[in-house]
Amino acid sequence: MSPDNIPERLVFRVRGYGRRTNRGTWIATCIDLDLIVERSSIEEAKAALREQICSYIKAVIDTDDKGSIHRLLDRPAPLSERIKYYAACLLHNLTASPVCFSEPLPWPA
Repeated sequence: MSPDNIPERLVFRVRGYGRRTNRGTWIATCIDLDLIVERSSIEEAKAALREQICSYIKAVIDTDDKGSIHRLLDRPAPLSERIKYYAACLLHNLTASPVCFSEPLPWPA
């Protein structure tokens, strides 16, 4: 099934933002699952974050403690990171910078 054919109810949408460090690397943060990666470009950071998110969701789904799945998928980043996300989105809308993103991820099979 291609990503375009996946029913909306089976899609997990995650939000995140990227920011450049003073060392020239990029940090990408998922504010919905409190995950962070650092890479040399925004594209690499987004790809690594997507991989980390998929791995995390798969590990959660595969847990033996099915009662904890909801709690493990409901772990937003600290308020300070969510504020940075909304600031990045505002900047993104004003400058078309690739720092704010919201991406659908299909549930793991």
